[in-house]
Amino acid sequence: PMKFLALSLNQPNLTDPNKYALLENLGNAYLEISGHEKSLICFRHSRSLGKKHFDRYMEARAVWNMSRTCQQSGESAEALSYAELASKLCSGSLDANIKNLEEKIKEWMISRVADEIKDSGL
Repeated sequence: PMKFLALSLNQPNLTDPNKYALLENLGNAYLEISGHEKSLICFRHSRSLGKKHFDRYMEARAVWNMSRTCQQSGESAEALSYAELASKLCSGSLDANIKNLEEKIKEWMISRVADEIKDSGL
């Protein structure tokens, strides 16, 4: 199935939103099987499509997916850095999708701080 998704990206008539969806799905599939490096590659490409089309939601979601990948692979500092960047991309938008994404990111950041406090023994 993943080989099919990768081949689908090379179709000449494929629009960028469809490429984004394929890249996101492929990145999530790699994330499910702990293929962190390949997952990050997919999400980086999907971020590029968001930037290319000045689509803040697409770009922010790709960066948040990069953070999720780093969270799963244990790269805490990088996960936080991507989460902060995704949050900045969401900031100030009135779009409901972006606001929902921003809320999800903030919830993760708050729970991360709570975990750090617990781990510190305070």
